[in-house]
Amino acid sequence: MKDNEKKLDKDIWIIALATLVGFIICTVFSQPLLAFIKNQEVTILLRTVVASLMQFSLAGLGIVAVCFYRKEKFSEFGLWKKGALLSIIGTTLCYIPYIIYIVVSGQFSGYQPLSVMVTPELLASSLPVKIIGMLLVALAWGFFEGFNYAVISQKINQRYPNHKINVGGVTCGLICILFHLFSTSFWGLIEILTTFIFVYGMVEVSEKTKNAWGCVVVFCLLWNAF
Repeated sequence: MKDNEKKLDKDIWIIALATLVGFIICTVFSQPLLAFIKNQEVTILLRTVVASLMQFSLAGLGIVAVCFYRKEKFSEFGLWKKGALLSIIGTTLCYIPYIIYIVVSGQFSGYQPLSVMVTPELLASSLPVKIIGMLLVALAWGFFEGFNYAVISQKINQRYPNHKINVGGVTCGLICILFHLFSTSFWGLIEILTTFIFVYGMVEVSEKTKNAWGCVVVFCLLWNAF
């Protein structure tokens, strides 16, 4: 194996193991952690920190560990101005099938970006708490979750280049499906399909435009918003 291939193998394993550890911890301690996050006797900001750390351990910790280990900057993975608008437009188009699914299946109840478990309480809090809390949510469920897919896809495609299919895109699509709860009903299968189309298309756009801002913006403004 070439030195670069060994390097990429190590990076992929670091991301995989860090994510697996985070997943195991969140799964094993899910009941007490969720009970703490739902406990309204505890300040909402502290509960938001805990919820954000849980999310970060699943989507973000691995790539941060690799970037720290390799001394790589986030900008090296496409966080720059060139191609940003095209990346955002292309990624948004990939999300349209999922929006159609939400509307047609009767699940649309309004647009609220970054709508997660703690969001309603944060929005009802004082302005300082609201700002700090929503910034944490935007980082964990917006920036890092979206950017996570972009980095993983790039690492995998560099290690296993394929001119016929985006191996990183397929992997990220499957990861998204495996880490989210889906039903096996008709609409559940449609959700799986539209989710895969979105994630695969998103990282494909990121690869083609050499820009990852589309992944970040769509996760901040569209994912969890419907």
